[in-house]
Amino acid sequence: MSVKSLTVITNDEGKDVCVLSRDIDGYLTGHGEYLRNFLRGYLITREAKSKDNRKAITKIGRLAALLVAEFKSGIGDFELLPAGTRDQGEEYLYTIYARHSSLKTPSLLNLRVEVAFPQYSEIDPSNNSRMTVIYDGLLDEFDPHEVQSNWEHAEDELDHFVDSQVALATPAPANQSTVQ
Repeated sequence: MSVKSLTVITNDEGKDVCVLSRDIDGYLTGHGEYLRNFLRGYLITREAKSKDNRKAITKIGRLAALLVAEFKSGIGDFELLPAGTRDQGEEYLYTIYARHSSLKTPSLLNLRVEVAFPQYSEIDPSNNSRMTVIYDGLLDEFDPHEVQSNWEHAEDELDHFVDSQVALATPAPANQSTVQ
């Protein structure tokens, strides 16, 4: 399926370390599930020592390199983009980040998933963001099927809400009296 997505890895300051564009299968149960399966169990240890060295990374930039290496298969599937790149026609935006409580405490990876929902701008034209967060939590706990199911239900409710708000904002036609 031709669903475009961006995958962003951010550092502790929230700045982009890596932006990957995927032109196909970017939906939750495609790319989202693949991300979860590949990155599940990774720790960002910074200066801490970990007993499980296979899944311990000392810097988020090294995790970005692993992700690029994993996704470099095939012609046209993935493209590495400059930091800060957005609005490339993506329907999904996956952001991978770590939350450190201290230098000595390893951090599990977190994942924020945003989905394009351009109809929202009809309610609030001042909000030029077309993305809506549908998941933000531990990557290891991300269940793309559950999030998809919850989002589909919420999307129906949001569609109804948008329609009702647009209808309220649209002036009713004036009663025209007919002269005979």
